[in-house]
Amino acid sequence: MAEIVYDLAPGVTLAICQGITTVDFVNCVTSLKDTFGADVIVDDVTFFLEPMFDDGPVAAAYQSAISAGVTVIASAGKGASSGCF
Repeated sequence: MAEIVYDLAPGVTLAICQGITTVDFVNCVTSLKDTFGADVIVDDVTFFLEPMFDDGPVAAAYQSAISAGVTVIASAGKGASSGCF
């Protein structure tokens, strides 16, 4: 995904963070926002234990980033072809 972003915006500074658990992912979003000053955060991760109709920890981390002026882009339906949905 970083290669695609770089192809679309050559010369941009990239920071990559791998969040395997919900806690890791929240820490990544917070770190990218606070430590690296990210303007845009993009993900392609699905957390099946996040609530479907309420905001969980990942949504709260994203809302914090959005409130700070960060553009957040998240994929939807990544697992659709695997029969998860």
